[in-house]
Amino acid sequence: MSNVHTIKLRDGTVVPTLGFGTGTALYGRDATAAVRQAIEKAGYTHVDCAEAYGNENSVGDAIVASGIPREQLFLTSKCNSKDPRKSLEKSLAELKTSYVDLYLIHSPIVTSNIVEAWTSRRPVDAPVKKVAARIQGPEQSKRSQKDKSY
Repeated sequence: MSNVHTIKLRDGTVVPTLGFGTGTALYGRDATAAVRQAIEKAGYTHVDCAEAYGNENSVGDAIVASGIPREQLFLTSKCNSKDPRKSLEKSLAELKTSYVDLYLIHSPIVTSNIVEAWTSRRPVDAPVKKVAARIQGPEQSKRSQKDKSY
């Protein structure tokens, strides 16, 4: 796992460039075997999941069963809800971890105001190392840039 390629963000966060995604093919399915194989056999250190995929519980099972220390994995989750704190608490419980490395606003379309969604996410920073939003289109990008506090 020491040969994993990474990128360093402006704030110093180091992110593995290759992540194992648990959406699409694993959407709504038990991801335990696939995630374990990705971590244990293929050497993935970045696991990407989301509340909307409906499989965070099995992703958490796989991470625990792998025996790999949590600090050696980069875990991304995403929120689709208008209540990010509640969504994060649910994700943390299902993932069986006290934090995620990256927490994304999966689909800002659930709220017309990306800044509002972002601002409501700020209080959950403690169990999240990095928070980001998936910006969809130039109009949303312009609106989000008005609030520089993120």
